[in-house]
Amino acid sequence: MGVFSVQEEVCELFDVFDVNTKTYLLNKLEETENISSLSIEYVSADLTRMNRNQTKQFLTILSSKNKLTPTTYENLKSALNDKNFNYSYLINEYNLVD
Repeated sequence: MGVFSVQEEVCELFDVFDVNTKTYLLNKLEETENISSLSIEYVSADLTRMNRNQTKQFLTILSSKNKLTPTTYENLKSALNDKNFNYSYLINEYNLVD
């Protein structure tokens, strides 16, 4: 089993993690040199359920790792247009969505 496959399996579970585990995973992703695009997609699918700090950290990771796939882009657009997502303004601040 490769590094990416383990990383992807963990990131696929992001939506079931508690707030502390999500933060821990984001910290580990930020420290990691190689993040798979699929891992980013899995995490981006849960963007609207992140707190402010997690949202900022994820957007920083996304900006620095240059992993903006079409799926991740669509997840960002969806979060940006979600009226119930309090931190959608952060997506604009990072200039990731046109």
